[in-house]
Amino acid sequence: LFPTRRSSDLLSYYDHPPLAVWILILTTSILGSTVAGIRITAVLAMTGIVVIVRQTALEISGSTRQANLTGLLSMGIPFLAVTGILYSTDTPLVFAGALGGYLFYRAVEKGSDRAWLGLGLCMGAAIMSKFLGAALLAACFGYLILSSPHRHHLRTFGPYKAAIVALISFLPALYWNASHGWETFILNFSSRHKAPIFTLKHTADYLAGQAIAMSPLVLVFAIASMFVYFPSRSRKGDALDIPAFFALVPLAGFLLISFTTKVGA
Repeated sequence: LFPTRRSSDLLSYYDHPPLAVWILILTTSILGSTVAGIRITAVLAMTGIVVIVRQTALEISGSTRQANLTGLLSMGIPFLAVTGILYSTDTPLVFAGALGGYLFYRAVEKGSDRAWLGLGLCMGAAIMSKFLGAALLAACFGYLILSSPHRHHLRTFGPYKAAIVALISFLPALYWNASHGWETFILNFSSRHKAPIFTLKHTADYLAGQAIAMSPLVLVFAIASMFVYFPSRSRKGDALDIPAFFALVPLAGFLLISFTTKVGA
């Protein structure tokens, strides 16, 4: 792919950061410009997400049965089923976000210092896939601020090490944008958006889109858990508030935006 392009042209792109294309260049160089070469990452990433979800559930609940049921439930999520065969910028974003959430749990609940480094790499990969990945890094700090049993981590180097690693990982895209008039930032935060108009139709469409993407059953579970396990309300040692808060940040954030802007699933 792109054999005549300069290496500096691959540091980022007009519409999104470059990680998804970097991965595509790697897989097609090994497997050729074939269906397997293009889609193998989607298959592996979505399979990996199911494994991550099951492992997270196992460590939080301590129950193999609950972990297996959670893994099976995740396999039925339409979004994972579709993106498990269709490769896009969402593929590395969702995988890096899921793995980063698990490592955040390991860092906060298990005191793993190496998990902070892994978290930084995952958050860097998420941001290098889509700007939306930055919301997940913000969720880490938001959780530590709101959860009094875990606030002491803010007095350690771990969270800041993760943020520094994520920022360093994002430097290629920053450099490219600085050299190209910040085109990716302008497109994603300005030119692609219409003037805001308040309407509940966009909000209804947004909720329907999430129900289709996650399945109505999972969406109901998600909404319930986000309220029950909000960090400031959760009991000390109750780690269910971590995945609940990670779900809350993007879902609630886009819910607020949906009152004035059309948001896709």
